[in-house]
Amino acid sequence: MDSEWDPGKAIENLRKHAVDFADAVIALEDGNALTIEDSDRDERRFKTQPNSISRGWAMSEDFSKGKRGPVIKPDPNKMRITIRLDADIIEHFKEIVHKAGGGNYQSLINDALREHIKAHDKGLENALRKVIREELKKTG
Repeated sequence: MDSEWDPGKAIENLRKHAVDFADAVIALEDGNALTIEDSDRDERRFKTQPNSISRGWAMSEDFSKGKRGPVIKPDPNKMRITIRLDADIIEHFKEIVHKAGGGNYQSLINDALREHIKAHDKGLENALRKVIREELKKTG
């Protein structure tokens, strides 16, 4: 999901509610999240309680009439997994997202892994080409 936000609001929200907008993007795709309409606003807005309570997302709102499911449908080509990464790695990608004023740090990690695979495959391809050239030289 592509997302944008005001960097100032993101900092204020993190300070005030301890919710990082970079994590909120992920929460919107949570298939087990509960969402209710935020009736305290002039504009149409929603509050979402993701399933990941362990992250400290517990709200004092009544979600008993909430709709279960993702607010934003996740990309069907992506597979949800649980993976443990070092905190500094996560912070690195979150920092990139924050500097850009939005985005999805998990997508950035996916892109970095894809680039690594392509670079590795290219190295393998180059090694194979070298071996083939050397073998062709030997056979004349």
